[in-house]
Amino acid sequence: MTRGQLPALLKLAGILVFLYLFIVGIGAMGHSFKLFGSEFSERILNTTASPLVGLFIGILATSLVQSSSTTTSIVVGMVAGGAMPTINR
Repeated sequence: MTRGQLPALLKLAGILVFLYLFIVGIGAMGHSFKLFGSEFSERILNTTASPLVGLFIGILATSLVQSSSTTTSIVVGMVAGGAMPTINR
């Protein structure tokens, strides 16, 4: 291997490791939201039944954590864990 190939392989390995850790983290978040149960899910769905209220709660959550990516990851984890269905009743 040449000197130029080694850093490229290390970068690729780092990207794959961090991608794996991200996916494992999303899965762990989904499992943790299963522990909340359906009562937690029902409260969230009842609170956000109105699209306008849901929008403002999303804006508030995003501004509190200062990251839309974090808020999106939390919602994806909740849907993956079954704590929040994808169809609003």
